[in-house]
Amino acid sequence: MLLQILVYCTIVLLARPVETVDEPLASWMVCLALGVFQWSIARSFQRSLLAEICWAATSLLMIWPGNWGGIIYASAWGEIPLLREAVLLLPAILSRLTMLSEAEGIPRALAEIRLSLPLTCGPVWLGSAAAHWGGLAGPTSDSGVWTIALIVIFLIAVYPEFLRRSWGLTPVDSPDLARRLQSQFGRSLPPLLVWPESIGITNAALLGCVPPFRYLVISASLLDTLTPRELEAVIAHEMGHLRLRHVARRLIAIVAAAAVVLGVRYWLSAWLAPQGLQQTLLEASAPCLLSAYYLWSTPRQSRRMELEADAWAAAHLRTIYGNQATPLLTAALRKLSVAANVPLEQAKWLHPSFYQREAALRQRSAAPGEPVVWESAL
Repeated sequence: MLLQILVYCTIVLLARPVETVDEPLASWMVCLALGVFQWSIARSFQRSLLAEICWAATSLLMIWPGNWGGIIYASAWGEIPLLREAVLLLPAILSRLTMLSEAEGIPRALAEIRLSLPLTCGPVWLGSAAAHWGGLAGPTSDSGVWTIALIVIFLIAVYPEFLRRSWGLTPVDSPDLARRLQSQFGRSLPPLLVWPESIGITNAALLGCVPPFRYLVISASLLDTLTPRELEAVIAHEMGHLRLRHVARRLIAIVAAAAVVLGVRYWLSAWLAPQGLQQTLLEASAPCLLSAYYLWSTPRQSRRMELEADAWAAAHLRTIYGNQATPLLTAALRKLSVAANVPLEQAKWLHPSFYQREAALRQRSAAPGEPVVWESAL
């Protein structure tokens, strides 16, 4: 998530209303993002001397502004969008693969890379394409508008399809489950897909926000672990995200903030006509402000949405199973946490803990006519 946030900021940084900066400031920002990403991953592993050297070398390459990015931009690859970003990401990928292989073995490392690589590379490639086709080569006043528009289109239509193909998602082979869900949700039910067992993820997710580029994905392990009713409860939670338009709301929050910062920077650039260091500081302020905003707002928004989806799922299940709806959803969430090896009391950056979700569901069940105090679960 941190890498994606900084990539979004880099795209905004690229949308310059005035003439370009002499130094490759955008490549510096990507290198810094990758360096922070490297450091956060390296903290999680006990490393041997080989992994330590690999991590240190690649981190220095990426954190040192202009070094690795400058080499790439000065090479023949620097003129080829998408390939340029792929080469820029290569040290981080190799270093992460080395550490994962040492900690968990090569098969598990390759599976984890297959899961995370599309998530990390996807925004970089899509942002590069948006910058290239959005007309950022010249300092035109509307280039930033076209870039933002292309990023929105890519995130809505291209990114979900890119993830589906990269992960090898296949339709769920359970006609009974499909019939039950179809009878409950009708045409609004997205295609049900399953993560391959080789990836090793234990979760369910809504991918995309607009049909036909919208999918409901569930891991193979959950299909084996949960009962049919518990599967319905988990999928009802994901349908809560869909019915409450959470994916679209997240996208709007990202794009709106980027558009505001881009507009303010354009106005300041036109009014102040900055040069040299003043111009560089003005442009650097945009990604810094956006990073701070996203890091503050994203976890709060995501945790609130998880609780909202839980409440929607409980209300939906209550129309089918009556008073057994809340215990059913709670049991499914508990099993999901246990299967994913997440401690029940542990809140993740984007998710409340199981105990926080259970407390919110009980509160809603005890007083269905009153609003849930979401802040208590943050």
